[in-house]
Amino acid sequence: MDVRQAPPRILYIATWIVVIVILGSLQWLITAPPAAFANFQPLFKAAFDIIFGSLFIACGLFYNSLFAKIMGAHNAPGILHFGPERVRIGYIVVGVIFLALGVGGFLLHL
Repeated sequence: MDVRQAPPRILYIATWIVVIVILGSLQWLITAPPAAFANFQPLFKAAFDIIFGSLFIACGLFYNSLFAKIMGAHNAPGILHFGPERVRIGYIVVGVIFLALGVGGFLLHL
């Protein structure tokens, strides 16, 4: 009987706060950057893609971890249709696509 406990509530809250603050700050810098940061807008878009890709890859690679449970990887609608193994591959593929877009955007605007 190998039943894993749910992640602590404070860990759940702290993880989502960090993710929302980082992605929210980058989204704000992408859409309405201050004049001093206007030249760096493509780099902020690339950073947004890299962080999003990293989250997807982490959820795909570490599917049985507390991080994936906190991010809701187990509650994806695709699990009911495709099964956990295919959804894991889907997370990894989407993560690699976002990482490629982010790294490509970063290298193009360096």
